[in-house]
Amino acid sequence: MGDIISDIICYIRIADEHSGHFNQVLEMLEGCGLKAHLDNIAIRANIVKSLGHNVAKFSQLRGEAKVAAVRNLNPPMCMSCVACLDP
Repeated sequence: MGDIISDIICYIRIADEHSGHFNQVLEMLEGCGLKAHLDNIAIRANIVKSLGHNVAKFSQLRGEAKVAAVRNLNPPMCMSCVACLDP
């Protein structure tokens, strides 16, 4: 199995220029031997779900699935488990 890039967000303020930048991203991927699965692409979306967050033009909100996953985490059972959580 090859390398996988899960999410790429291409944002530009001027909608008319978005297609050109999007094509540049696709060309860069191709130049690196990677390809995008076109059935998974959202173009000109108002909200994009990425890494457990909902990203919009003026905000970034935690997605409900991310909040639920954190709330359902088991608490650490020992001090060495707590140390593993510290970056």
